[in-house]
Amino acid sequence: MAIFGAMNTSALAMNAHSHTIGSIGTNIANVNTTSYKEVETMYQTLKNHVSPRYSFFAVNTVDVRRTTQQGSIVSSGRAMDAAINGQGFFVTNTQADGSGETRYTRAGTFTGESYTLGTSTNGSGSADQGTRLVTLNGDYVMGYKVGDDGTLATSLSSVDYANNAVDPGRSTSKIVMHGNLPSANGSTKTYQMNLPVVRTMTDTAGVPYTQTNSVNLTFNPVVGTAGSWTLTPSGANNIASVTTTPATLVFNGQGKLDTSATGTGTDTIGVTVNYADGTSQSVQVNMADFTQYSGDTDVSIRRMENDGITSGTLQGTYFTKTGMMVGRFSNNIEKPLYQLPLATFVNPEKLEALSGNSFRGSQEAGEATLISLKAGDTRAEVIGSSLEMSNVDLEDQFSKMIITQRAYSSAATVFRTSDEMSQAARDLMG
Repeated sequence: MAIFGAMNTSALAMNAHSHTIGSIGTNIANVNTTSYKEVETMYQTLKNHVSPRYSFFAVNTVDVRRTTQQGSIVSSGRAMDAAINGQGFFVTNTQADGSGETRYTRAGTFTGESYTLGTSTNGSGSADQGTRLVTLNGDYVMGYKVGDDGTLATSLSSVDYANNAVDPGRSTSKIVMHGNLPSANGSTKTYQMNLPVVRTMTDTAGVPYTQTNSVNLTFNPVVGTAGSWTLTPSGANNIASVTTTPATLVFNGQGKLDTSATGTGTDTIGVTVNYADGTSQSVQVNMADFTQYSGDTDVSIRRMENDGITSGTLQGTYFTKTGMMVGRFSNNIEKPLYQLPLATFVNPEKLEALSGNSFRGSQEAGEATLISLKAGDTRAEVIGSSLEMSNVDLEDQFSKMIITQRAYSSAATVFRTSDEMSQAARDLMG
């Protein structure tokens, strides 16, 4: 009887709509969940064979997770947080050594897991404390480690770093002077200019550190020769001697350095610092913007550019738009530590959803392709100190809920009416 087909069809319809209500409820529950992706329940017809003579078209449901739909990005104020603007997923692993299950997530609420290292990079004698980057559900964030030469590792590893990592600094090799030396005008007064020279060293334990030494250049006017000065260099206690090339500087009538008169043909003074331990260091002092004008009563240094950098310890990290994790050191040096790749899929909506806003690869989604973003990449960008919010539209969910509720009630009415009709037919036959 067709009446039983109507009952069966309406029952399947009620099951389908109740499933949809469940999806809507899940979406609404996760409206504030970081990077949650909406589940949209789709309907498709289902041929229902009640008997060899009668077939009816009922309804079935198919869930589609909108993983490619971007959620809004908001600032979190946490340096460890990162949001993806565009396509792709962060790569994670259930084990710190990468031997566990590989998972994918867009939830960039990262935290640090502390662990003890077997070394002491700062010479304190205590083992360094390291930090591993993990997700809220405990998976380890994976990335390409950046070497000292700036090249990326060829394989993924968990993102970790020593909390008290040391930047060894840089020895001074060039100093650019911007200033003025008073005109002698027949005076025999001498003037001194101090040059801070940074020297990189290592202690007995192999820990790098820097030493800043003071090198003095004394300008002695050459009597009878206007604009001509001899240089007398000297150094601090740990400096055995200092030499300069040339040993004489000559300024022309316009107060500019006369490079031809010095005999070198350049505006650079070569300073060689010989240390008491037998080592030496060469520093090029550029005097192109160093003048000799009257009016000043002493050497006036407007600016001194020194390429030497003292050593520093790690102060914090942040993410760039390319997904590079950068370490910020106390000496104002910033060094790339890890490159976070983004995993892309041919069909990301077929990834298997897991708890904790993670996904597992599947055959339907296709193989993961890892990309390392470059500056100006249009595929995606990583926004540091930010999070991607849920892509659930609350108004849309309430609209769907009302429509689904009415559809369920209508299907229930059909079922109830069919039941009443079957009872009537039964009573007539009885």
